[in-house]
Amino acid sequence: MKKYRQSDVFSNVKFYSRETFLKKCTYRYDLEAVKYLIKNYDLSLKIAKQYLRNIIYLKDYDESIHLPFKYLFDIKQELIDNNLLIEDTLFKYQMNNAHIDIAYYSKNDPVIAFCLKNHKDYSFIDVLKDNDYVSTYNVFENNDDELYFVINKIEDLLKHQGVKPNKIRLFNFVEDDEIIIDRFRDNYHFNIDNAFEKNIASINQSKNILSNYDGTLDSLINNINFDEDGAFDLSSCIESFYIEGLSKDKQISVYKDAFKTVLRTPIKHKDALKVINDPFVDKDEYLFILNYAQGKFPTFKKDDAFLSDDEKKILNIPISEEINDAISDYYKNALRGDGHIVLCYINHDFSAKYSPSFFVDALKQKEIYAPTIETIYSQKEANIKCAKLLDVKTKYHRIDPYLESLEKLADISYGNYDSQINNLDLYNDKSKLELSYSQIKVFVECQYKYYLDYILNIDPKDENINLVLGNLFHKMLENKQKYASFDENYDANYQNYINKLSEIEKIFLKRMIEEFRYSYQYIESHDKNVKNRWEDNEYEVSIPLGNTLIKGKIDKIMESDSQYLSIIDYKLSSEKFNENEFNEYSRSSQLPIYSYFVKNDKYFKDKEVINLLISPLVVSDNKKLSFKDNENRDKMRQLIGISLNEKNKLETFSDDFSYYGSISVTKKGDFTKRSAVYSKVKIDEFADKAEQLIKTVDKKVRTNEFIINPKYKSSFDNSCKFCHYHDICFKNFKQYVYLNKGGSDDE
Repeated sequence: MKKYRQSDVFSNVKFYSRETFLKKCTYRYDLEAVKYLIKNYDLSLKIAKQYLRNIIYLKDYDESIHLPFKYLFDIKQELIDNNLLIEDTLFKYQMNNAHIDIAYYSKNDPVIAFCLKNHKDYSFIDVLKDNDYVSTYNVFENNDDELYFVINKIEDLLKHQGVKPNKIRLFNFVEDDEIIIDRFRDNYHFNIDNAFEKNIASINQSKNILSNYDGTLDSLINNINFDEDGAFDLSSCIESFYIEGLSKDKQISVYKDAFKTVLRTPIKHKDALKVINDPFVDKDEYLFILNYAQGKFPTFKKDDAFLSDDEKKILNIPISEEINDAISDYYKNALRGDGHIVLCYINHDFSAKYSPSFFVDALKQKEIYAPTIETIYSQKEANIKCAKLLDVKTKYHRIDPYLESLEKLADISYGNYDSQINNLDLYNDKSKLELSYSQIKVFVECQYKYYLDYILNIDPKDENINLVLGNLFHKMLENKQKYASFDENYDANYQNYINKLSEIEKIFLKRMIEEFRYSYQYIESHDKNVKNRWEDNEYEVSIPLGNTLIKGKIDKIMESDSQYLSIIDYKLSSEKFNENEFNEYSRSSQLPIYSYFVKNDKYFKDKEVINLLISPLVVSDNKKLSFKDNENRDKMRQLIGISLNEKNKLETFSDDFSYYGSISVTKKGDFTKRSAVYSKVKIDEFADKAEQLIKTVDKKVRTNEFIINPKYKSSFDNSCKFCHYHDICFKNFKQYVYLNKGGSDDE
């Protein structure tokens, strides 16, 4: 470019990459040509692309030489006739009268040689002729150490040498680097553009979207959640690779290949480091080449499978060996670049061991081992390195020779963690807060877990089968009044959840459906039994309490005899109300908090609460009970919880008490001792205690009290059993809050 700017000759200059130049000299094609081959020749996406990459080289057909390959010439002509292979005649006319300069590419490059076969006015420009090869490369034990060195080197360039972020280039990242880079990016506060070329398969929705495919494009597009990351890239890929008239199985195969090969739209940032695809930089730029190992630098082309090298020679198509020799020359030139080039080689990553790139011997490069204490660039680096070496000392009793020097440089308090979070100033009495029942429950189980979930907003939770089924069943029960039958309701809703399940989980779902069908019908039968019934599903409650808004969602509020309220929560688990645990440890608080909700909700202030109940949707096997008859199946689905001790009011909800699981009556009609019935004063007392619990949680959140205090009742019932934060929680046995067993054995 400098040469042409300095020229006195007025000229029309155009620049092309090798790939673009090849298509200009032969034929250009787009996705429609690929789809045509898939549909008309029953090819996979991968093979269709291989056909096109090869047939553009084909020239005049000679039967004496090319007869075995006539089908390729015929396909080429067919694509030309259908305007799917297009010749750039204007370019070829201009090229006949143009001088062509080739920079960076080797004179032995077979693609360039093919394009210039009949052209005489061209020259190769050695733009790097005055530069020597990079003479050294840095050796590291693993990815972590390599990237750690690179990131700290970059920090030194940015902070101490005044280099702008867009003057720093990174080349040859691998997938294993992503987690490490993300960690460093947050610590050092910089962005990297196009750090990793991710494909469509990396989008979460792509994993299950094809399970919805019924042969129509709409069945895929309509099931995309456009609020999720990558949704528009996924939609574009699906629309682009849809082939009208293709069989369902074949179309799915095309999509699977496309998801693996089509790249997502990269995220761009202002003032970001750049990841580049060609390792050439200018004099004022810095280039870090990672993974300087055999098989990783340079990365050679694999042979196209359907033609052998012998066949390519007959057809005058460049063979793999020639192309890879040219690639080697191309990347050798990169190591004579103008900029500041740093080579980094690792001995191994998470999955394999490596040998240095063969360029090391060819260019007589010398290795430099991982940086010493003198090459630390920041206090932050010293702290992290010191902590790593102390970890090694603690776990493996191996003392690194640099540890003593690092401890003098570092400013850390290693081994003195007291499991407390100190000096937080997140909230005060005037802060606007929201608290839900779920948040209160988490806070009671462990305040540190609340901190991770709702303050740091860490979200490690996967949508496991319990959550998916719970959401599906709740949705069906919410919409129960819209549909005439269970099957109609299920068919209308399950498509929104089925793609979140694995194939094994789908089989489990088929077994669960019959279980839930019975629960669904049981609930319907009860609804018809309620006197003068009115109900509201998924009722949202919002109650102000000082500067805090208490929020919740109640699965079902049912009004009987136009004045009595029953609050029902659907459960897939075997959770029950335990009065002792609520009074002593604030656990089992859902029904009391719901009582508080209804008592303070303006729409129900004139109504009387007679039931706070849990409705079990799925029941576990119980060897004491037989499921051969409906009587026992019904018994396992009875509603359990807290009820008013006034028989006439409870009968409006279940006239013979058969739907109550926590109430039974004697032959005389009196409540038995095991009946969970309470006076109105007692039920109001539960609501008052729930309010005190809410205020206590609110106060502790506002005073930033997030201690580690998991509750332990048994090995089967403890807050840590299914916690996602094992790896980042420094709990010890002294911090457990040990609960008395409380309640009956079967609870």
